[in-house]
Amino acid sequence: MLTRIILHCFLISFFSLVYCEEQWKIEEQSVCQLAQRENLPIAAVFLGGDRCPWSQKLLQDVLTDAYFLDQIDSNAILWMLTPRDQEIQQKYGIKESPQVLLLDPQGKEFARFGYLPLSATGYIDEIARLIENFQDVCIALGQKDGALNEEQLIDLYLKSKTLSAPYFKHMILERGLKKEKGNFFHLEKLAKLLESHKLKNPQVLKLKSDVLKHDPENKWGTHFKVAVLEFQKIISRKKSKGRPERAIKPLLHYVQSFGKQDTENLWKAEMAIAEFLFEKKAITSAFEHMEMAYQAAPEAMKPKIAETLLYRKKE
Repeated sequence: MLTRIILHCFLISFFSLVYCEEQWKIEEQSVCQLAQRENLPIAAVFLGGDRCPWSQKLLQDVLTDAYFLDQIDSNAILWMLTPRDQEIQQKYGIKESPQVLLLDPQGKEFARFGYLPLSATGYIDEIARLIENFQDVCIALGQKDGALNEEQLIDLYLKSKTLSAPYFKHMILERGLKKEKGNFFHLEKLAKLLESHKLKNPQVLKLKSDVLKHDPENKWGTHFKVAVLEFQKIISRKKSKGRPERAIKPLLHYVQSFGKQDTENLWKAEMAIAEFLFEKKAITSAFEHMEMAYQAAPEAMKPKIAETLLYRKKE
């Protein structure tokens, strides 16, 4: 009890004159009780100590800002935590500071983010966006499976990807796969499968085949998207470090098969190949692919690619 009183006094002096105890809570029990009574989410901010410059900057620029406090206070219960709250940090898996966690009224996390180079208004907008996404997803999951069309499910899935709880994304993905006429959700499923399986895994090969068959002429850019997923999987493996030709093989296959017809994605593939080859010190080939990217790129992108070319040549 004495420790809490000391911490309370420390926080009051530390937060400056703008700090208000009625807005920033420090007791877990009172926070949860108030959130449930008001049916509001919780904005929990985990700060580092005096030696954490980003925590100090967040505190000074945002957390003690009167406008921020006024706007957030009406939409969430504010909960401030310091390095002394070690048990709570372990409970929520906090490994770095500062961290902003958004919790439902029962204290279950649905979103989190670290320090962002935003103003107080920017933080207000980000927190409001995540809360709105969470509410929209919860409402949608409460409806029957056939209530939403494919476009609405895609929108909800993108919102669920901003949330840290994987449950929401998984549930919407399953509904989307049943409803889908296009390829968005099947590509997402393939990406998820590649997170834990190798490229030659039978499940991966079967799903890849099904996805590509659904768009044989690459009208939706499916072959490019699959090539990118394979490329990302290969370069994520340690064994690919000494074999650049192995890593770029999926992108090269796409370029050779569909590049001329898919001008929207051709330059992106060439740029990805070029940047990877630069990292691997394959300079001559890298410049060749970047030149091809420049030739295939839309006019709006050519100045940026030309700038990159010039920078690389100076290096």
